Amino acid sequence: MARPLTIFFALVAMAMAGARTDADMLTFDGLPSVYTNFNGYQENGYDFSMTLGSGGFQAHIGDGTNIADTLNWHDAGDNGYGNYMTMTQIGGGAFDLYDLDVQGDYVNVAGLFTGLGQGHHILNIRGVTSLVFTTGYAGIDNVNVSPSAVPEIDPAGMGSVLAVVAGALGLLERRRLRAA
Repeated sequence: MARPLTIFFALVAMAMAGARTDADMLTFDGLPSVYTNFNGYQENGYDFSMTLGSGGFQAHIGDGTNIADTLNWHDAGDNGYGNYMTMTQIGGGAFDLYDLDVQGDYVNVAGLFTGLGQGHHILNIRGVTSLVFTTGYAGIDNVNVSPSAVPEIDPAGMGSVLAVVAGALGLLERRRLRAA
């Protein structure tokens, strides 16, 4: 037979567990496939911004792979050397990156992966607030991402939690009195 405290802690853990939201697929549809100035890009609640490297004077995309509907750029020319693309959630907060496609040469995810070659990659990066992508001549596409689930206690369910706590304490007191 389960102990009341075990049941209590199991119920509290279930009440605090956040539900995973459905993932979004960032497809970059509508981005040009040819050289264009880049002032940032937003899709489905995520922001992509480029930081120019040394010698860079104009951020631009579209010449990393020349493939339409991908976020592609290169590390040289107007962008300078050592430029990078930063992905964040609009409004802040943690997110999970499940997988993505790489077009062209290679993509690095700073501090996590290096040399992701052309093709589909399953990454399962959880609970990050930003990701930094670098490349030679490449791009990313079909980024599968979602906000990280945050444990929450539903205020409407607090009455149930308090009832369980009171019941568990009542059972413990009853057993203590019987034993005495």
